[in-house]
Amino acid sequence: TIGHDGVNLDYSRAWTRRVSTTVSFGPSRTHGTTFAPIPVEWNLAGSAQITYATRTTGFYGSYARAVNGGSGIIFGALTDTASAGMNRPINRDWNLGLQVSYSHNVGLVPLDGEIPKYDAVFGAAQVSRRLTETLSCYGSYTAISQSAKNQSAELGGAFNGLNNVIAIGITFAPAPLIRGR
Repeated sequence: TIGHDGVNLDYSRAWTRRVSTTVSFGPSRTHGTTFAPIPVEWNLAGSAQITYATRTTGFYGSYARAVNGGSGIIFGALTDTASAGMNRPINRDWNLGLQVSYSHNVGLVPLDGEIPKYDAVFGAAQVSRRLTETLSCYGSYTAISQSAKNQSAELGGAFNGLNNVIAIGITFAPAPLIRGR
């Protein structure tokens, strides 16, 4: 299990009707055990976001730094992620969303004597259509390019290459059970 304890200071501000920011950062202590003990380490963790809204389009940018439980053969990582994107209605029933992101990951525990490090760059596009008041459908495409910075024998080629993801689905979003008066 991976634990992290910390305290964040939060600040939010609407600079204008169209521009707002939120910042939350503070010290974080990482500890725990996976296949090996995770060294106790202090890091800066948190997130920052900025949003800009025009009459028809919303733009956003964000940065986050946090410890996660890892995935695949990486047992926990300190991750820095930067993203930017936009959402725009095409007409009354159709919406378009675009996003690009970069992620830098540093493992918490060495594998074969090396701290695993890997980067990922991805871009995504999604269109959605309202079907009823509570149902909508969507289609999306995501391209993800991953690369390992120092490849250990255990990692093999696990994090190198390009992946393509196509998704189609239906979203159900019922009205709130309790409505404001």
